Amino acid sequence: MVGIRLVFHLLLIGSLVLISCAAEEEEKKEALKIGVILPLSGEEASFGEDVITGLKMAEDQINELGGILGKNVKLEICDDGTSPDGAKRCFDKLVSQGIKFIIGPATSSAIIRGICGGAENKSCPAVVSNKVIIISPSATSPLISELNDGGYIWRTPPSDALQGKVLADYAYDDVGARKVSIIYRNDAYGAKLAEAFGEEFRKKGGETWTSVGYSEDKTVDFSSEVAELYKYGDPDGIVIISFVDDGINLLKDLQTYITNTGKRKPYLFGVDGVKDKGISSIGEFVKGMSGTAPKPSADDPDYKRFAEAYKSKFRSEPASFLEHAYDAFFVVALGIEAVGEYNPEKVKEVLVNLTNGGEKVKPPASGGNWKDVVQKAKAGADIDYKGVSGDVDFDQNGDVKGGVYEIWQIVDTKGVTEDFKEIKSVSLK
Repeated sequence: MVGIRLVFHLLLIGSLVLISCAAEEEEKKEALKIGVILPLSGEEASFGEDVITGLKMAEDQINELGGILGKNVKLEICDDGTSPDGAKRCFDKLVSQGIKFIIGPATSSAIIRGICGGAENKSCPAVVSNKVIIISPSATSPLISELNDGGYIWRTPPSDALQGKVLADYAYDDVGARKVSIIYRNDAYGAKLAEAFGEEFRKKGGETWTSVGYSEDKTVDFSSEVAELYKYGDPDGIVIISFVDDGINLLKDLQTYITNTGKRKPYLFGVDGVKDKGISSIGEFVKGMSGTAPKPSADDPDYKRFAEAYKSKFRSEPASFLEHAYDAFFVVALGIEAVGEYNPEKVKEVLVNLTNGGEKVKPPASGGNWKDVVQKAKAGADIDYKGVSGDVDFDQNGDVKGGVYEIWQIVDTKGVTEDFKEIKSVSLK
């Protein structure tokens, strides 16, 4: 009888061990979820679709290397429809699924008006109360720097306070424009970038004749706004701060106005929101248009390796902000690995240290040994993440300390990313 009991006991222990091992294996297989909020419909749909490819590339690479905390990563993607309300809906949906890390949203208004509920109180109760890290690959308004967000909002591109200076220097020093008019979408992105450019351009001795804002919901019929640009005479240049759909129709209305009035065509200046194949497809009128966008130099060896890997996978040049999205993913991954938990409260405390000073470490797309990087982060080594978008040196406010900007020009009108040629690269700290 004792022997039978002993055998039964051993069999029971063996069964429990097998069950425990199976449970552990099942836990390992369960995907670790990272949320994504991007526009896959609405006026910025093409932008969102492009950025998703960069995130998918990062997801594939990290899963091939063992995932995060030993688990495969799964991107939970939500379409905000290029709408602040859509961004809030997506945020609530992802949070309800227990997701604590979100890449996106894409636009400044989606963060400020959508998730945070408006900039009036300069706070963001939704992220603070839910303890969710959001890290945007493309929201650039200086207003985001002013939010009291509890350290939960981060972004990989630089603030437009820098882009305004780069564009003003280029327009005044390189092109020779002295009198410009500005037309901008009147939202957190457009209004602050127009303000930053105007201040810097006037500091240099230039004049801003008119500065015309239009509703962020407007996408057609800009005839009255275009006429306002010429209120005080013919400007040397016109600065267009828009997204894609509004930018296309705005430029077409400007072309019609110039044709009908016999005005000479001014220099056309754009910004990151205008650098899209939809804009270049307008035709000869936009050929020669130039502007700025946060983007590493094409000669940066780390970006070159990333671009080559991307082209090999997707058969096209990487579009704007793809590199910032890729880095956003790997910064999140590095933070989680460093603290050893899917815990935004702990991760937000280490992101500054992981991206400043110390030994330079790189993600897989720029030749980094990611497993070695993770081991160093776990061991508390002094490391400095250097991304494919450049130095991602976060400050305590969640902003990168400097930025690299591409001066681009439209050299062809085929409606492809390759229509945009880099004229030069500018680095600001």
